[in-house]
Amino acid sequence: MNRIQSVITGKGWAFKCYAALLVVLLLAGAGCSRQAAGTAGGGGAASGSRGPISFPLKEPATLTAFVLHAQAVADVTNNYVTNLIKEKTNVTIDFVHNVMGDDGKTKLNLLMASNELPDIFLRTGWSKAEILLYGSQGLLTPLQDYLKELPLWNEYNNDRPNRLADITLPDGNIYYYGGGGGSGENHVNYQARMWIWKPWVDKLMGGKMPATTDEFYEYLKRVKTQDPNGNGRADEVPISGSIAQGTWATDPTTFLLNAFLSVNSFISNTNSAFQPFILKNGKVQFIFNTPEYREGLRYLNRLYKEQLLDSQTFTMDGTQLVAQGSANNPHILGSAGGGWFGAFGDTANFSKGIESEEWAGWALLPPLKGPNGAQFSFYTLPAGGSSNGSVSRNSKDPNLAVNIFEFLTTDEITLAQSYGPKDTAWKFVSSGPGVDGGTATWSQIKATKFKSDGTADWGLPYATIAWPSDIQISSL
Repeated sequence: MNRIQSVITGKGWAFKCYAALLVVLLLAGAGCSRQAAGTAGGGGAASGSRGPISFPLKEPATLTAFVLHAQAVADVTNNYVTNLIKEKTNVTIDFVHNVMGDDGKTKLNLLMASNELPDIFLRTGWSKAEILLYGSQGLLTPLQDYLKELPLWNEYNNDRPNRLADITLPDGNIYYYGGGGGSGENHVNYQARMWIWKPWVDKLMGGKMPATTDEFYEYLKRVKTQDPNGNGRADEVPISGSIAQGTWATDPTTFLLNAFLSVNSFISNTNSAFQPFILKNGKVQFIFNTPEYREGLRYLNRLYKEQLLDSQTFTMDGTQLVAQGSANNPHILGSAGGGWFGAFGDTANFSKGIESEEWAGWALLPPLKGPNGAQFSFYTLPAGGSSNGSVSRNSKDPNLAVNIFEFLTTDEITLAQSYGPKDTAWKFVSSGPGVDGGTATWSQIKATKFKSDGTADWGLPYATIAWPSDIQISSL
């Protein structure tokens, strides 16, 4: 299937940026753009109708919405994307519940016990078991009959044959739109990465990247004992991470355990995955009681006891981890787990397109080979992506709701959700190399002005421009 694909521009920084960005930037193959298909001559929404709707509607409509943010509550009301949706569809998304964290989860639980449900749930963070529970209680609307005629929905399913099975729950119903592209791109499939501080690899290891668990141990030991930042203090942190909610793949143990056996589980994080089974010799095996897993735990215990694995990994949140990784006077962190270096490090200059050691010094560590020759990498099958986009039983027009979800996955709105206004923050292109070797179909526009928090200042009259990535419904 054709994909929207970012152009690679510039010299070395662009290569490093996009190589590292197996990461947050949009990936895909080249080709035609995605646009929502509406009913011929349509333009209105009817509560009993099903199938594609043409936008904008002739008459204004409103969808009340709940959103639970994974990291921080963003202003999604005085927001460019929210306003763009209204402008292009004549549908107002009224965020009546805009919450985060444990308090937000409590409010969500209370909401589900009431009869005051909003029309749509943009993001809830529910597991499939929770979605099935609320669906079986009649609190969520089954969506399959509304979705089956939507062209982009079917395109995503055709592109990823296991997507429909993944998103269909055991009762045979579909209760959420999910992501169009899902986890189909390598940067998500292989998200349990280990990043290593290359200047210290050059200084301590003669430039040789650790390839085995023993070599990695030796690197960590030298970081701890040889004062690579040269300040005369033992303040270096050989390896760190976080298992807190609101982080992205920052649990470092997953990467390390894959040197002993195949492990596709994070202890905890925003994109939490718990897959404690492997297929071995034609049999399904529970990994946690295997000799290989115990050997991996002994390796982790060795790192922990020798104070190479930072004990704060199991207590600090993502903000604290970023503060640790961003320290550059002097630099203190030798390696860290993360879906991208921005999960634990300084991205200010990276966001501005300025090459600097603060981000360019980080390199991906290839999967390590363990003592018994095991060398695996965390992997998730491309499937339905997020569980965003549910419709409550109180919605008077489920068809309008799913068409709005479909509209969000069109190329322009997908890019707007991440970057902001077309032809200001990004633009469609028809030439230039894309991140997967094909022809690019879009490119970011470099900002020239920045706000005090380091984000781009596009001169628009909104408190926020993009939507946080965790609440998006996109084609990526």
